Amino acid sequence: MSVRIKASYTDEAELARLQERLAPGVERCRLPREQKGRYKRAYIDWDSDAINQGQDEHRAKQERATDQPQNER
Repeated sequence: MSVRIKASYTDEAELARLQERLAPGVERCRLPREQKGRYKRAYIDWDSDAINQGQDEHRAKQERATDQPQNER
């Protein structure tokens, strides 16, 4: 499922922290050309399927690791 998030932030570091937290699913982050006022805006397109896909890959790696005999690890 795709979601568009409208975020308000005060400095670039705050936006960077938000993007790090949403990182696996961020498809795009758009900043309006004109940013007036105290708060700046960002529009983030976020895809939850990317999160689920990453979890599936992680789960598959864990299963492969547990399928190996103990002496091979």
